Amino acid sequence: MNAQTNEELPDGIVAAMLGDVAGTEIAPPVAARIRARVLERVGAAAQAPQQGRPGFIDVLADAGWQALAPGVEMKVLFEDSTARSWMVRLQPGSELPPHEHDEGQEECLVLEGDVWLDDRKYGPGDYQIAQRGTWHGRVRSDGGCLLFLRSQLAGAQAP
Repeated sequence: MNAQTNEELPDGIVAAMLGDVAGTEIAPPVAARIRARVLERVGAAAQAPQQGRPGFIDVLADAGWQALAPGVEMKVLFEDSTARSWMVRLQPGSELPPHEHDEGQEECLVLEGDVWLDDRKYGPGDYQIAQRGTWHGRVRSDGGCLLFLRSQLAGAQAP
């Protein structure tokens, strides 16, 4: 399609544009590097949610973790056009940099361990909602923790 007019390009132009690309072979080491970089950026298939029975999405415990900061990992469990469900794991003594909740409200449930949200310590079962526009100056854990978070995405309205 032509981005300016939304018209289809003629087949001859498309063929000419792709003619030099279609038959190009990539050396196996180069192909492997490209594949690794692409999978790193989009997440390997093994890290993606698993499709089980129709209507269910399974996210396995060890799949999908990505480095967020030194000693901190995160993984997205589910995301749609309004919200993201995700988990964060902090190793003992690690912390997140200060951050704003600029997309919308964020719910946080401590599943395991301890976490300091600014100057208040939370433990298993403790819950906090950070409203849009609020800041966490410091998020840290003395003994390590596992958090479940649900965040509103930009443009979504709070319930």
